[in-house]
This record gives sequence, structure tokens and C-alpha cells, in this order.
Amino acid sequence: MSYKYFEVFLDGVIVIDKDLRVVYCNEVASQLCGISFTENTIGQPLNRWITFENGFLSDASILATNSEGIPYVDGVMRVGEGKAILVRASALRMNHGNPENPHWVVVIREITQDSQVTKSLQLKEGEISKLEEAQTQLEQYSKNLEFMVRQRTQAMNKTNLTLKAILNSLGQGILVFNEQGTVLPIHSKACETTFEMAPPYISIQDILRIESKELETFKMWMSHLFNETIPFDSVKDLGPKKLTSISNRHVMLDYFPIRNDDKKITSIVLVATDKTEEIRAKEDADKERNYVRMVLRVSRNRRQFMTFLKDARELIESLGKGVADLKAELNDSGDQYILDYSRQLGNFLRGLHTLKGGAATFSIVKLAEICHEMEDWLVQIKGVGDVLMKEEFDQLENYYRQICQALDNFLKHNEEIIGAFGSTRSRHLEFSVDDMWRMAQDIANINNPDERMAYIAKEAFCEPIINSLSHFDEIVISTASVLGKQVSPIVFRQTEVKIFPEKFSGVFATLVHAFRNAVDHGIEFPDERLKKGKPRSGLIMVTCDEYQKDSQDWIKIEISDDGAGIDPKVVRRKMAERGLPGYDTLSDEDVIQAVFLSQFSTRERVTEISGRGVGLDAIKYEVEKLGGWARVHSQLGKGSTLEIHAPNVVDKFIIERSMRLVA
Repeated sequence: MSYKYFEVFLDGVIVIDKDLRVVYCNEVASQLCGISFTENTIGQPLNRWITFENGFLSDASILATNSEGIPYVDGVMRVGEGKAILVRASALRMNHGNPENPHWVVVIREITQDSQVTKSLQLKEGEISKLEEAQTQLEQYSKNLEFMVRQRTQAMNKTNLTLKAILNSLGQGILVFNEQGTVLPIHSKACETTFEMAPPYISIQDILRIESKELETFKMWMSHLFNETIPFDSVKDLGPKKLTSISNRHVMLDYFPIRNDDKKITSIVLVATDKTEEIRAKEDADKERNYVRMVLRVSRNRRQFMTFLKDARELIESLGKGVADLKAELNDSGDQYILDYSRQLGNFLRGLHTLKGGAATFSIVKLAEICHEMEDWLVQIKGVGDVLMKEEFDQLENYYRQICQALDNFLKHNEEIIGAFGSTRSRHLEFSVDDMWRMAQDIANINNPDERMAYIAKEAFCEPIINSLSHFDEIVISTASVLGKQVSPIVFRQTEVKIFPEKFSGVFATLVHAFRNAVDHGIEFPDERLKKGKPRSGLIMVTCDEYQKDSQDWIKIEISDDGAGIDPKVVRRKMAERGLPGYDTLSDEDVIQAVFLSQFSTRERVTEISGRGVGLDAIKYEVEKLGGWARVHSQLGKGSTLEIHAPNVVDKFIIERSMRLVA
């Protein structure tokens, strides 16, 4: 008799004969006992491998005196060299066609402190008693049948009852379906709660709640599953992995084949495991980790966090102005739609992408999630057409309110950590007394007003550019960790160049996209880098320089990576798909500049990190607002460089106003 159906059980199952010799052992029992059961093991005494301190199965006479079965008992089981395991074990008799030498199914479960498991085991004992009563009635009913038929029937029913008892002792939903999608009668009791559906179960597509539009795809998957045109394990991963639940439960699905003697799959066991509590615990842990990460990042980068808050408020104000303009246009027209909102859409996407990147930098998860969701929605409705309907505008306004609320809630809930620091919009300057005296003496010796103002700008209001760039190192490391990549700390060169930070705040706010793109798009995975002869860890380098152009100070910032580079062929193909001119005439150097176009991306899918085609557009937009320009250089297989040039201008109006306040 084959006992292969025990292979899908999560409890340990050992089949023995009346003399306590091993007949069969499933993989779970093998792992629990720490013993590899092979063909040489079969026929060996059970007590050679495991013993029970409470005397359970210590002697074959115990089976003789308990002809129907031994109920569940708790005790210590010793395996191997004396390792002790607290288990709950039972033995059920199984007639397999030889009444002189019946087989016994020994079920072993390691006991945990989980109260739900304990309750489940207690319920199982009652179910077994009911099944044993049903067995007695069945034997009485079949007493008048021909002897051989009765013996065969009893053996089959005993097997089914034993199987069902074991199934019902599990907390998983287990059922079997055939090639036609018909669910077979045998299933575990837990199916009712796991699948949120009472028996009888008719078809597997109904249980899995397959929508009508997906039914043909599902049937095609079923066909490949049974016919094994490709290996079973490869095909099963293409099917439903999670049950669509009506009560927000997280039920994960797995599939196991049942084969006949010809190794052909005749039916499939579906195992549904409710992992709701496990996932909720993980979500709570993730929230705690994000909170700790936020505290650390804000504490270590307080100045950059202050700049982010200032930029975030300005971005949100800009979003609000765009929404208000659309609302005024909607009210003035008296229509239920706006014909063209492409200009506002570009501003919305740039602002949202930058706000999302900054929020992610400081682990402000809720704000980043809402920005990402609004980005998805804007791209989706833009794909439908250039007309913005009234109900779509209402949703746009709702998203804007959610973003405002998310930032306000963050500041309110973390007031003790952020303090008054979160309410300021200005940069704080700190000088030692010695520095103040030195500057005062120097200023007193400068007679020319312009030279005096230039000195004040450089000494008091300008600061090394590294102060605005150093926190990006954490972004690079955390992004690499999320993606499973390895990146060394950023190498900064010539970052003693001084700038007026307020003038460049918009540019620095968008640079988060450059660093995230460098990790996501550029740096390869460690194994791939090794194959290319590169170190496992990628390298990102930031180089700054100051130079004169037309009697004016300019600053150059280069952000380079040693990753895969940009493939001009991919860029040309994407340009052709969008109908952009020049894809077949421009040089490779010029054609890759298309990456700065709004919503242009070489990625096939969008992630929370990149792929939207907005990041580089936002950088270029902010640089050009300063009167500068941006360009990208790349060598396929060697890496890319983002080059930024902008006037290094000091806002004299702000300085004069500050000096008046000081005076």
C-alpha cells in the first residue's frame, strides 16, 4: 500500500507494523527526529531511533491492548544521541489488507506555546472520537457483506477516516482538484474558514475567486500544470499565490502534484496557509524599524532635514497653487471638464517625485506612499487622454489634502523629537566669538560696498557644498540594501567649494533622484559585476568644481557611477515608440539626452524607487531655473555621469535683508 499522500502533511507521520518496525516515514518526521530514513531504515525497530519517556510505544504489547488506537498524549521524545523534544503523539490503526499484521499510523507534532495550536489539538481529539464512532457504525453496516469485500471496504474506509482526521488536525486549508478543475470530496475542516466558503466545493476557480476576465488565462495555466509542458515547479509559480479574501486576510497558496504509477499528474493538492498574523507582526516590526531609522536620520542630518521641510512646504504650496488654478479654470468655464492640463501635470509629477524622494530619505513612509500613489493615478488618467473630468479633479484635490495631512501628522506625532526645529524655515548660522571678531575687523577694513558684500557672502552666508551632499550617502546605502545590491560609501572630491545653499535648495532636493537612479538603473547586482570583472560593490563618485565664465562664478557638479551605463539602442527604441524625432539621426551622445524628457524612462516597469521618467526631468528643470544646464554622459558597460553646471550666485537681497535684521 502506498503512503505517499502523507508527504504533504505538516505533522510528522511514521507508519509501523504490529512489532513496532518502521514501514514508512514522511519528510517532516525525518527532520523532526534528525534521522535520514532510507531503504535500509525500513523494517528496523522504531525504538532504535526514537523513544518516549512516558512509555508511549515502548512495547508492542501496547498496540495489542489498544486495538483501535492510542489517543493523543503529551511527553518527551528522545532522538539521536539523547536530544529531548516535547511532542504530542498518537497512533491510529490502519488495515491495509492483512488483518494478521495491521499497520499503525503514528502522528507526531512538536508542541509550541501558541495557544491557537493548543486549542486546535484539543479540538482534534474530539474529532477523532467522532471519527472512531463513525468507523464503528460503518463496520456494523458492512457486517453482512461478503468477507473479502467487507475486509477491503473496511481497510479503505479506515484509510480515509485516518487521512481526514489528520487533515482536520491541521490549521491549513487543504483540498484536492483534478484536471477539469473539479474539487474532490476530501478536504480539511480549516477550508471553511481559510477559503471563507462552506462545502460542498464545486470548482477550483470558484474557490480561488478567479474573475471572468482572467478565467481563460487560469485555464491555460491549469492545462500546463497537468500536462507539464514545462516543469511543475516552474509552472505553479505562475499561478495564484495569494487568495483574494473578503475579510482582509493574507492567505498564501501552494500546490503539490499527485502522480499515478506512470508518473503522470492525476490531481493536485492545494495548501492554503493563513499568514495574517505573521504579516501583521512583520508590518508592525517594519513600522518600528522605520521609526528608528527616521529618528537616526533626522538626528544625524538635522540641517538637511530642515532644508527638506522647507522644500517640502514649498513643493506642497506649489501643488496647492496648481490645484487652485485648475479649480478656478473649472469654475470659470462652467463645464464639467478641463480640456488641457498638461502643463500642470508636468509640474505635479516633478513636485511629487521630488517630495517622495525626500520623504523616503528621512523614512517619512506615509508621505512617500501617498506621493507614489498620486503619481500612479496621474499617469493613469493621463494615459486616457488630455481631458480632466470634474470627478477626476475632485480626486486630485483629495490627494492634495492627503499630502498636506500626512506632513502635518508627521510633524505633530514626532514633535518631541523634532521640536521647534520642525517649524523653522530658515537656516541657522553659528559663529564662534573669535570668528565674529575676525569678520568684524575684516569688514571694517573693506571700503568698497560690493567687495564688502562679497566678503560677507563668502564668510557668513556661504558654506562648503559637502554640507548639502553628505546625507546622500545614507540614501545610496539604504537603496542598495532594498534592491539587494552592494555599493561602497560615496567618494566626494573637491567638495570644499562654497555655495549659497538657499539658492541651490531646489537642485539639491531633486538630486535624490540622481543617486537613487545610479543605484537602481546603473549599479549591477554583485554576481553580474563579478562576471564583468568589476568589484562586487559599486562605486558612486561626486566631484565639484568652480570656474569663471563670462566674468561670473559657475559651479560644476558631476555624479558618476561605475555601473552598466545607458544603452543608446534602448533609448532609440523608446523614442521611436513615443514618436519622438531624432531617434534615427542623432549621435549616441545626443540621443541619450532623451532621459531628461518628462515621463521618459528606459525601464519596463515602475517601482517605488525609479522608473517613472520624472527624476532627471526634475533635476534639469531646477538647474535651468538657475540659468544652468545639465547633461548626461555614458559608456555602455562602464558607467554614467550626470553633469550639472549652474551660476554660483549669492542672493544679495537675502543677505542685505539679513544684515538689516542683525543690525
